[in-house]
Amino acid sequence: MKIIACLGNPGKKYAGNRHNVGMIAGMEIARKYSIVINKK
Repeated sequence: MKIIACLGNPGKKYAGNRHNVGMIAGMEIARKYSIVINKK
């Protein structure tokens, strides 16, 4: 099992913020490998 923590700020206000690069990368990895992410 592998765990990847992709942190970022939620909301449209921070959508293009450079501090969200980890979250953006994580979403792309999930999309590429068809991984379902539970956003709780």
